[in-house]
Amino acid sequence: MLEVFKFGGSVVTDATALKKIASIILGSPNAKYIVLSATFNTTNRLEDIHKKFYTGDESYIQDLTLLLSDHLKIARDLSLSIDESLEQIFFKNIKDQVLDSLSNDESLDYFYSIGEMASSFILASYLKSHSQRYQFLDIRDFLVTNSIPNQAAPMLYKTREKLAKNSLDTTYITQGFIGRCVDGKTRTLGREGSDFTGAILAWCIDANALTIWKDVDGIYNCDPIKFQRSQIIRNLSYRDASLLTDKGAKVLFSRTMEPLERQGIKLFVRSIFSDHCGTEIGQTSDLFYSITARKYDEDNSVVSVVFDSSATLKSFISNFNFVNGLFEEGPTFLSFLIKRDTEESLIEKLLEDLGKLDCK
Repeated sequence: MLEVFKFGGSVVTDATALKKIASIILGSPNAKYIVLSATFNTTNRLEDIHKKFYTGDESYIQDLTLLLSDHLKIARDLSLSIDESLEQIFFKNIKDQVLDSLSNDESLDYFYSIGEMASSFILASYLKSHSQRYQFLDIRDFLVTNSIPNQAAPMLYKTREKLAKNSLDTTYITQGFIGRCVDGKTRTLGREGSDFTGAILAWCIDANALTIWKDVDGIYNCDPIKFQRSQIIRNLSYRDASLLTDKGAKVLFSRTMEPLERQGIKLFVRSIFSDHCGTEIGQTSDLFYSITARKYDEDNSVVSVVFDSSATLKSFISNFNFVNGLFEEGPTFLSFLIKRDTEESLIEKLLEDLGKLDCK
């Protein structure tokens, strides 16, 4: 059995978190590729630093040095002596003036890559101190993309050809959401695209499963932070999971399902903080409903209800009291335009009434 693991930035917070992640990996010999996002909030900080860099504000160096210091602290808390390597990750391309001739979007992709490279190098170094079977891998040497900055598309067959040379006796610690186009420049797959990287790797090595490790127990039918009535969806189909992301659910990157569905690779969404089995995504869904909300404009939101093929659910939702009426519909979803200041109260009422029906 072959597996790919992906750990999101929300759980990559400090040395303690990395030790927890490492313990999961050490106990999972079938996991052959580990995709690690940048540490929490690092990508946002790098965006701000890049703005200063591109506009000629020299204070970007101070900000980048401070971010480096945060990573050096994590490494030292793990008893790692990798200061020089981390400094190279943060500053080599700037010192070598690699970025000077690039466009704004192209140089942004290089800045994005700093966070991914730094976190994965720290984790790889820590795991390697436990066993030589763990190796750092720069995904840009393998994941081939087209030339579009910030939203690159992967070239799956070229990527698979390159990865085929790697030994499956080794576990590779690598980065999310970055790659390299055919002319050698760093590219990214889009913000939050690390899930997609995991799916690409799973497809390329014909893995049995991809597990995305997060700070929640799985995919909920509504935002669990805002709504206490939210419940975990145990089983989802690829299509239903894709529909949820299209309608505003932020738990997965929208393109993640494409390579997984091609080969029937299972996707599990689990928490690093519990033994809960989480959500399994495959060919079929349980009976379910899910409510998402996304901003439409300054005054309005679009609330979508995604559900299984239950006629009872569709009839009930169609008759629910949404103020501004139907916005769009499909065989297994209905969307409504509502005033933003009524969003939470309407969703709470909808959850309450749906809970009374004979559905999950």
